Amino acid sequence: MKIFVTNLPWSTDRKAHIQQQLSGKGLDFEFVDCVIGKELTEAEIGDRCDIDRIRELNKNEEWFNRGIIGCSLTSQNIHRTIVERNLETAMLMEDDVLLPDNFGQVIADCERIIEPGDVILLFWLSWETIRFKKESRIELGTVTLYETPDLNKVSGGSATIFSREAAANMLKFNTPIRLTPDCWGDFALAGCFNRVLCAYPTVVDTADFMSTMEHGRFIPLRRAINRHRVFPFYQMLRYRRKKSKRGRQLAKID
Repeated sequence: MKIFVTNLPWSTDRKAHIQQQLSGKGLDFEFVDCVIGKELTEAEIGDRCDIDRIRELNKNEEWFNRGIIGCSLTSQNIHRTIVERNLETAMLMEDDVLLPDNFGQVIADCERIIEPGDVILLFWLSWETIRFKKESRIELGTVTLYETPDLNKVSGGSATIFSREAAANMLKFNTPIRLTPDCWGDFALAGCFNRVLCAYPTVVDTADFMSTMEHGRFIPLRRAINRHRVFPFYQMLRYRRKKSKRGRQLAKID
Protein backbone atom coordinates (compact mmCIF):
# COMPACT_ATOMS: atom_id res chain seq x y z
CA MET A 1 0.00 0.00 0.00
CA LYS A 2 1.28 3.44 -0.92
CA ILE A 3 1.66 5.83 2.03
CA PHE A 4 1.56 9.58 1.37
CA VAL A 5 3.10 11.54 4.26
CA THR A 6 2.21 15.23 4.50
CA ASN A 7 4.97 17.59 5.60
CA LEU A 8 5.69 21.31 5.66
CA PRO A 9 9.10 22.16 4.12
CA TRP A 10 10.40 23.75 7.33
CA SER A 11 9.12 21.01 9.66
CA THR A 12 12.38 19.08 9.58
CA ASP A 13 11.87 17.74 13.10
CA ARG A 14 8.55 16.18 12.11
CA LYS A 15 10.01 14.77 8.92
CA ALA A 16 12.85 13.11 10.82
CA HIS A 17 10.35 11.83 13.40
CA ILE A 18 8.20 9.99 10.86
CA GLN A 19 11.02 8.95 8.55
CA GLN A 20 12.70 7.14 11.42
CA GLN A 21 9.53 5.14 12.04
CA LEU A 22 8.87 4.25 8.41
CA SER A 23 12.37 3.56 7.12
CA GLY A 24 13.79 0.05 7.00
CA LYS A 25 10.40 -1.66 7.32
CA GLY A 26 9.70 -2.36 3.65
CA LEU A 27 6.94 0.27 3.52
CA ASP A 28 6.22 2.19 0.32
CA PHE A 29 6.02 5.83 1.34
CA GLU A 30 6.66 9.25 -0.14
CA PHE A 31 6.51 12.76 1.27
CA VAL A 32 3.98 15.27 -0.03
CA ASP A 33 4.57 18.99 0.47
CA CYS A 34 1.67 20.62 2.27
CA VAL A 35 -0.11 23.49 0.59
CA ILE A 36 0.78 26.58 2.61
CA GLY A 37 -2.45 28.46 3.11
CA LYS A 38 -0.92 31.80 4.04
CA GLU A 39 0.95 31.87 0.72
CA LEU A 40 -2.23 31.55 -1.36
CA THR A 41 -3.47 34.68 -3.10
CA GLU A 42 -7.03 35.86 -2.68
CA ALA A 43 -7.63 34.92 -6.31
CA GLU A 44 -6.39 31.36 -5.70
CA ILE A 45 -8.58 30.99 -2.64
CA GLY A 46 -11.58 32.35 -4.53
CA ASP A 47 -10.94 29.92 -7.37
CA ARG A 48 -10.50 26.82 -5.20
CA CYS A 49 -12.98 27.46 -2.38
CA ASP A 50 -16.70 27.97 -1.92
CA ILE A 51 -16.25 31.37 -0.29
CA ASP A 52 -19.92 31.82 0.66
CA ARG A 53 -19.96 28.46 2.43
CA ILE A 54 -16.72 29.20 4.30
CA ARG A 55 -18.02 32.60 5.37
CA GLU A 56 -21.16 30.89 6.69
CA LEU A 57 -19.06 28.42 8.70
CA ASN A 58 -16.97 31.29 10.07
CA LYS A 59 -20.02 33.33 11.08
CA ASN A 60 -19.63 32.77 14.83
CA GLU A 61 -15.90 31.98 14.94
CA GLU A 62 -13.30 32.34 12.21
CA TRP A 63 -11.87 28.82 12.39
CA PHE A 64 -11.90 27.88 8.68
CA ASN A 65 -8.72 29.89 8.14
CA ARG A 66 -5.91 29.78 5.61
CA GLY A 67 -4.23 26.94 7.50
CA ILE A 68 -7.38 24.83 7.25
CA ILE A 69 -7.73 25.69 3.58
CA GLY A 70 -4.13 24.61 2.98
CA CYS A 71 -4.79 21.33 4.81
CA SER A 72 -7.90 20.73 2.70
CA LEU A 73 -6.03 21.40 -0.54
CA THR A 74 -3.24 19.06 0.56
CA SER A 75 -5.73 16.26 1.13
CA GLN A 76 -7.31 16.94 -2.24
CA ASN A 77 -3.90 16.71 -3.93
CA ILE A 78 -3.42 13.26 -2.41
CA HIS A 79 -6.91 12.13 -3.41
CA ARG A 80 -6.19 13.33 -6.95
CA THR A 81 -2.90 11.41 -7.00
CA ILE A 82 -4.65 8.23 -5.84
CA VAL A 83 -7.10 8.54 -8.72
CA GLU A 84 -4.53 9.54 -11.36
CA ARG A 85 -2.18 6.68 -10.43
CA ASN A 86 -5.13 4.28 -10.32
CA LEU A 87 -4.19 3.02 -6.84
CA GLU A 88 -6.73 0.62 -5.41
CA THR A 89 -5.89 1.76 -1.87
CA ALA A 90 -3.54 4.30 -0.32
CA MET A 91 -2.93 5.93 3.03
CA LEU A 92 -2.79 9.59 3.97
CA MET A 93 -0.50 10.00 6.97
CA GLU A 94 0.43 13.14 8.87
CA ASP A 95 4.04 13.54 9.93
CA ASP A 96 3.35 13.69 13.67
CA VAL A 97 1.97 10.17 14.15
CA LEU A 98 3.30 7.44 16.43
CA LEU A 99 3.17 4.02 14.80
CA PRO A 100 3.00 0.60 16.48
CA ASP A 101 5.84 -1.85 15.89
CA ASN A 102 3.54 -4.07 13.82
CA PHE A 103 2.30 -1.23 11.62
CA GLY A 104 3.26 -3.03 8.40
CA GLN A 105 1.04 -5.95 9.35
CA VAL A 106 -1.76 -3.59 10.39
CA ILE A 107 -2.00 -2.01 6.96
CA ALA A 108 -1.59 -5.38 5.25
CA ASP A 109 -4.54 -6.72 7.26
CA CYS A 110 -6.62 -3.64 6.44
CA GLU A 111 -5.73 -3.92 2.76
CA ARG A 112 -6.99 -7.50 2.81
CA ILE A 113 -10.54 -6.55 3.87
CA ILE A 114 -11.03 -3.06 2.40
CA GLU A 115 -13.69 -2.83 -0.29
CA PRO A 116 -14.38 -0.24 -3.04
CA GLY A 117 -15.80 2.89 -1.45
CA ASP A 118 -14.32 2.18 2.00
CA VAL A 119 -12.34 4.44 4.30
CA ILE A 120 -10.47 3.16 7.37
CA LEU A 121 -9.54 5.51 10.21
CA LEU A 122 -6.63 4.16 12.26
CA PHE A 123 -6.75 7.35 14.35
CA TRP A 124 -9.81 9.46 15.12
CA LEU A 125 -11.15 12.05 17.55
CA SER A 126 -14.60 13.05 18.78
CA TRP A 127 -15.91 15.77 21.09
CA GLU A 128 -18.52 13.31 22.40
CA THR A 129 -18.60 9.63 23.28
CA ILE A 130 -19.42 7.78 20.08
CA ARG A 131 -21.23 4.47 19.63
CA PHE A 132 -19.80 1.57 17.67
CA LYS A 133 -22.08 -1.08 16.22
CA LYS A 134 -21.25 -4.47 17.71
CA GLU A 135 -22.51 -6.31 14.63
CA SER A 136 -20.08 -4.36 12.41
CA ARG A 137 -17.02 -5.58 14.32
CA ILE A 138 -14.13 -6.81 12.13
CA GLU A 139 -11.40 -8.47 14.18
CA LEU A 140 -8.13 -8.63 12.27
CA GLY A 141 -5.80 -9.56 15.13
CA THR A 142 -3.66 -6.45 14.66
CA VAL A 143 -6.63 -4.08 14.73
CA THR A 144 -10.36 -4.16 15.43
CA LEU A 145 -12.62 -2.09 13.19
CA TYR A 146 -16.17 -0.85 13.68
CA GLU A 147 -18.79 1.24 11.90
CA THR A 148 -20.56 3.95 13.89
CA PRO A 149 -23.97 5.63 13.56
CA ASP A 150 -22.33 8.74 15.05
CA LEU A 151 -20.06 9.45 12.11
CA ASN A 152 -21.02 13.12 12.16
CA LYS A 153 -19.24 13.35 15.54
CA VAL A 154 -15.99 11.80 14.30
CA SER A 155 -13.08 13.94 13.18
CA GLY A 156 -9.35 13.52 12.64
CA GLY A 157 -7.52 11.78 9.86
CA SER A 158 -3.86 11.47 10.85
CA ALA A 159 -3.63 7.93 9.48
CA THR A 160 -6.42 7.15 7.04
CA ILE A 161 -6.69 4.45 4.37
CA PHE A 162 -8.71 5.36 1.27
CA SER A 163 -10.06 3.17 -1.46
CA ARG A 164 -9.70 4.78 -4.88
CA GLU A 165 -13.47 5.15 -5.19
CA ALA A 166 -13.79 6.98 -1.87
CA ALA A 167 -10.92 9.32 -2.74
CA ALA A 168 -12.52 10.13 -6.11
CA ASN A 169 -15.92 10.78 -4.53
CA MET A 170 -14.48 13.07 -1.84
CA LEU A 171 -12.49 15.01 -4.41
CA LYS A 172 -15.54 15.54 -6.62
CA PHE A 173 -17.89 16.48 -3.78
CA ASN A 174 -15.49 18.93 -2.12
CA THR A 175 -14.46 20.83 -5.26
CA PRO A 176 -14.58 23.74 -4.72
CA ILE A 177 -13.70 23.34 -1.04
CA ARG A 178 -16.66 23.69 1.30
CA LEU A 179 -15.69 21.15 3.99
CA THR A 180 -12.62 20.18 5.94
CA PRO A 181 -11.19 16.78 4.92
CA ASP A 182 -12.31 15.13 8.19
CA CYS A 183 -16.01 16.03 8.01
CA TRP A 184 -16.74 12.31 7.71
CA GLY A 185 -20.44 12.61 8.45
CA ASP A 186 -21.00 15.19 5.71
CA PHE A 187 -19.09 13.17 3.13
CA ALA A 188 -21.04 10.05 4.11
CA LEU A 189 -24.35 11.91 3.80
CA ALA A 190 -23.31 12.92 0.29
CA GLY A 191 -22.81 9.25 -0.61
CA CYS A 192 -19.02 9.40 -0.89
CA PHE A 193 -18.46 6.14 1.00
CA ASN A 194 -19.51 2.55 1.14
CA ARG A 195 -18.27 2.20 4.72
CA VAL A 196 -16.19 4.19 7.18
CA LEU A 197 -14.41 1.79 9.54
CA CYS A 198 -12.86 3.13 12.73
CA ALA A 199 -10.12 1.38 14.67
CA TYR A 200 -11.06 0.92 18.32
CA PRO A 201 -8.89 1.10 20.25
CA THR A 202 -6.93 3.29 17.86
CA VAL A 203 -3.68 1.66 16.75
CA VAL A 204 -2.00 4.93 15.76
CA ASP A 205 -1.31 7.82 18.12
CA THR A 206 0.02 11.35 17.65
CA ALA A 207 3.26 12.72 19.05
CA ASP A 208 3.44 15.89 21.11
CA PHE A 209 3.96 18.50 18.42
CA MET A 210 2.19 21.85 18.35
CA SER A 211 -0.46 21.96 15.64
CA THR A 212 0.56 23.59 12.36
CA MET A 213 -3.03 24.76 11.72
CA GLU A 214 -2.46 27.97 13.72
CA HIS A 215 -5.96 27.85 15.15
CA GLY A 216 -6.93 29.38 18.48
CA ARG A 217 -5.59 32.17 20.67
CA PHE A 218 -2.08 33.36 21.57
CA ILE A 219 -0.47 31.55 18.64
CA PRO A 220 2.84 33.51 18.63
CA LEU A 221 3.17 33.03 22.39
CA ARG A 222 2.43 29.31 22.23
CA ARG A 223 4.85 28.92 19.34
CA ALA A 224 7.63 30.64 21.33
CA ILE A 225 6.93 28.54 24.44
CA ASN A 226 7.14 25.34 22.42
CA ARG A 227 10.24 26.39 20.51
CA HIS A 228 12.20 27.35 23.63
CA ARG A 229 10.52 24.85 25.99
CA VAL A 230 9.87 27.54 28.56
CA PHE A 231 9.36 26.00 32.01
CA PRO A 232 6.71 25.45 33.37
CA PHE A 233 4.47 26.63 30.50
CA TYR A 234 5.87 24.13 28.00
CA GLN A 235 5.06 21.24 30.34
CA MET A 236 1.58 22.66 31.00
CA LEU A 237 0.80 22.93 27.29
CA ARG A 238 1.97 19.35 26.69
CA TYR A 239 -0.25 18.10 29.52
CA ARG A 240 -3.26 20.00 28.14
CA ARG A 241 -2.74 18.58 24.65
CA LYS A 242 -2.50 15.01 25.92
CA LYS A 243 -5.52 15.39 28.21
CA SER A 244 -7.61 16.92 25.43
CA LYS A 245 -6.73 14.12 23.02
CA ARG A 246 -7.58 11.33 25.48
CA GLY A 247 -10.88 13.01 26.26
CA ARG A 248 -11.75 12.94 22.56
CA GLN A 249 -11.36 9.19 22.03
CA LEU A 250 -14.25 7.94 24.15
CA ALA A 251 -16.55 5.27 22.78
CA LYS A 252 -19.05 2.57 23.74
CA ILE A 253 -20.08 -0.56 21.87
CA ASP A 254 -23.80 -1.20 21.39
